[in-house]
Amino acid sequence: ITARGEIFRTELSTPKGSAKNPMSFDELVEKFRVNASYSPLPLDKTERCIQILCKLEEVNNVGELGEVLTFD
Repeated sequence: ITARGEIFRTELSTPKGSAKNPMSFDELVEKFRVNASYSPLPLDKTERCIQILCKLEEVNNVGELGEVLTFD
């Protein structure tokens, strides 16, 4: 990274998201949002998908997730 005319470098021995350096829940959700933004999935369906996945153990019908991931 270059800032204020200086170059800053760092090295990670374990990448973010690995077992030794896990992402927080919020980081994981944000990564999902960013990746979904490159897909044809509309924002409202992305958010609905996140809602379903956050309470997956409570969902009575996982077909609901399939419906959300279907493109119009």
